[in-house]
Amino acid sequence: MTGYPGVRSTGKVHSSYGGQTMPASAMSDRTGPTDTPAVALGPTALVLGALSTIGIWVPALFFVVFPWTALTGGLAICLGAMGVHHARRGAGRLWVSAAGAALGVAGLGGVVFLLCTYGG
Repeated sequence: MTGYPGVRSTGKVHSSYGGQTMPASAMSDRTGPTDTPAVALGPTALVLGALSTIGIWVPALFFVVFPWTALTGGLAICLGAMGVHHARRGAGRLWVSAAGAALGVAGLGGVVFLLCTYGG
């Protein structure tokens, strides 16, 4: 079960700990869908989306975070879309990625609306 072509496996792997033999299924060389970098896309999108909409929640902070709102909103949309893509394949949570993308749309949409309304 080594996965190498032309190599037969007995199902047991020789360990360096005192010459013990353990089943190949007990080895942790395989990765699952929960330990890939794609799992971090959803929470990252959620945090960036929350940062992009903080001006809506706390109007006193609007002018402080305004320069970062478009950047974090755009990143939240992109990372959320990638997170949804990977979550549909089994890596990560779908609702976290969708919520991050939705918050990013709200934050970026607010900036675009404000600039189109008052920008001319």
